[in-house]
Amino acid sequence: MKNLGAAISGYALWTVLWLSGNAFLRDLEVLPADGTQAVSAAGPLLTVLWLGVVCSVLAGCVAALMSRPSSQAGLVVLVILLFASGCYFELSAWTLTPVWYHCVFLGMLVPATVAGGLLGSRPGAGSAKGAA
Repeated sequence: MKNLGAAISGYALWTVLWLSGNAFLRDLEVLPADGTQAVSAAGPLLTVLWLGVVCSVLAGCVAALMSRPSSQAGLVVLVILLFASGCYFELSAWTLTPVWYHCVFLGMLVPATVAGGLLGSRPGAGSAKGAA
């Protein structure tokens, strides 16, 4: 049950960060205000990819911190949820961005989330031990 809670918490964090990050980018006019408008410029797309990496690393870290120390099941479930959701949303927005963006976004989800999980599962991660 703890691992499922870790996966759900990581997924919720990813979603909140992604939605608020995109809203912020719209406020800054990096992205169009209308979410159904196509984006093809590399700058905004690279910014959104960077946001996705940050969201994924943080979500993976949280899932690992909340999982049982001897298990990475929460992280595995999180990776599956994020990749399945990513596939769905990328396919639903297929005509709004170039193919390279979809491929890079989906290709970075798993490694970035796992990297966050490795950071969160390091010995001493999430504890006050060794803090100066």
